[in-house]
Amino acid sequence: MATLFGLSPAPPDRCRVLELGCGLGTNLLAMAVALPGSIFVGIDASARQIASGRAGVEALGLRNVALHAMDIRDVDARFGPFDYVVCHGVYSWVPPDVQAAILTLCRALLAPMGVAYLSYNTLPGWHLRGALRDLMLREIPAQGTPEARLAAAREVLGLLGHAPSLDGARAWLHEELRLLARMSDAYLFHEHLAAENRAVYFRDFARAAAQAGLAYLGDAHLWTMMPDRFGEAAAQAIAQRSRGLVDTEQHLDYLDLRFFRRTLLCHREAPLDRALSWRRLSGLWLRAALTEERTAEQGDTDNGTRGEASFSIGRGLSLSTTSAPLKAALSALAERYPAGMHFEALCARALAESGDARNAEAQDRLGRNLLGLVTRGEIAVDAWARPCTPAPGPRPATTALARLEAARGRDGCTTLLMERVAVDAFDRALLTRMDGAHTWEDLVAGALAEIAAGRLSVEVEGVPRDAPEVLREVTEQKLARLARAGLVVQG
Repeated sequence: MATLFGLSPAPPDRCRVLELGCGLGTNLLAMAVALPGSIFVGIDASARQIASGRAGVEALGLRNVALHAMDIRDVDARFGPFDYVVCHGVYSWVPPDVQAAILTLCRALLAPMGVAYLSYNTLPGWHLRGALRDLMLREIPAQGTPEARLAAAREVLGLLGHAPSLDGARAWLHEELRLLARMSDAYLFHEHLAAENRAVYFRDFARAAAQAGLAYLGDAHLWTMMPDRFGEAAAQAIAQRSRGLVDTEQHLDYLDLRFFRRTLLCHREAPLDRALSWRRLSGLWLRAALTEERTAEQGDTDNGTRGEASFSIGRGLSLSTTSAPLKAALSALAERYPAGMHFEALCARALAESGDARNAEAQDRLGRNLLGLVTRGEIAVDAWARPCTPAPGPRPATTALARLEAARGRDGCTTLLMERVAVDAFDRALLTRMDGAHTWEDLVAGALAEIAAGRLSVEVEGVPRDAPEVLREVTEQKLARLARAGLVVQG
């Protein structure tokens, strides 16, 4: 994002990162494993969580991570400077003086081209979700252990599930109840039972950041900043009422009923240039979770240069194009996902395959098309090459962190896309052995050993199965899913 808006931030593989409110340090550990040339520092008030995080650092043998148990208000300039400051899930959940300290620290510790990431609950959307929090705080005493309060909260949610879902408000309630049923107890406690939870209007947050000497760089998700996603009429109405970017963003929140933001900040003096140009994609990596939709008419020999091509983008949606260079580019991204492609290499390949390698107009059109898909959120942009692969090799490997999380029996693992994905017992049996030394047959044998030890069961249509051929098929399916999620590293 910083690069797209004209800044020159530090490269991710050679930078310093500070996380305020790092908890167990999982975010930092994931980045430290993937980016050994960078330095990561975490701060959290919970000595218990820091101790757990340090145990993870030691187990992984990391030398580029330091975790400190201390109050955010006690951090000073001696810790800095940092190229990136991260503060996820903290700002809304602390008192006003800590909120002010967070913004002050971002100003004091950020390098001149540094970027800060802050997430927080926002209004007007949180008015809806906050009504549920108010109800639970009224029904559940503040005294008692977290476990007891969580059990009481689940009971209240069960009671609310009996409400009819005939109209808009109660239909929303049932949707929220379904969400909370899927979420962890940690999420439920953090959002609805924690002592502090202050949602803010974006305009007020931006004003507080400006008072601290910071400027709004953008949203972590570029597509949310585009007024035309609501249609041309809405974009015109927003433009008429807005006196600047902050106003525009606030009006977008109104239309979205937005309840959560991921905001990027920079120094007030940073030389921002908001005139988006595809040329700023130079040096970056593009990736997209696309699936090419091939038709019978195309056949196996069609190179994609004729007619229209369609690509599934999930959520039951697809995008189509007749542009030969764009078709070739999207096909290449679909083929490599979850890994990305360097922008220059992607364009060179697409233009060569479409016969436009020497066509400057075609290159310009392809660049503008790709940037357009970036602004729509269909293509993600990275400042570094994530070392994941869509095709597990003969000796599949995952990250040291994923192996550790699987060995500890976690129900989720952290991917190279820096996302958390759910894993089951079979996934864990594979991940713990995916060190690059074991073959596929070794992984199947490991699953058989887990079944024999009573730690794993495999059922097909409700019938327990332990035949090696069945486990091979399941292993193949599981590895494909893990690779798609970004949990298989390049060999």
